[in-house]
Amino acid sequence: MNIYFDCDGVLADIDKWVEEHNDENKSYSEVIVDNYKEAFRDFDVIDQNIINFIIENTNSFVLTKVPEISKIRSYLSKTDREDLAEEVRETLIENKLIWCEKHKIPRDRVIVVGTSLEKAKYSKPDSILIDDYEYNCLMWTSHGEGLAIRYVR
Repeated sequence: MNIYFDCDGVLADIDKWVEEHNDENKSYSEVIVDNYKEAFRDFDVIDQNIINFIIENTNSFVLTKVPEISKIRSYLSKTDREDLAEEVRETLIENKLIWCEKHKIPRDRVIVVGTSLEKAKYSKPDSILIDDYEYNCLMWTSHGEGLAIRYVR
């Protein structure tokens, strides 16, 4: 059995970080894109016990999203859209990997996708997703045969 844990909102405290960096009442994704060089790198840990579980169980994975290129482009100024969008996405992915490594989760156990549907491709009869976002849980169960547990703190 494989167990997949979402990162933001389950392992890492995205809410706190976004609140600290959101001075204009922007969406999560806008704040992340505006601060892409540092986003995801220094999020606080929500529960070290969950991270310990992932480290100790080789059938546990981090299954996390970063915004797709089209979403990133929509948050960038028109002149930056083409030139910067790829760099933003690659930096966000690398920052998530750095965060996981910093907390002793190996890179080969971190899966980064762009959409909820891409997450759902990992849903198999013997798989579990633990995610704080209800939509991801719904996609997981409706597009696969795995069990989804909504994480609430």
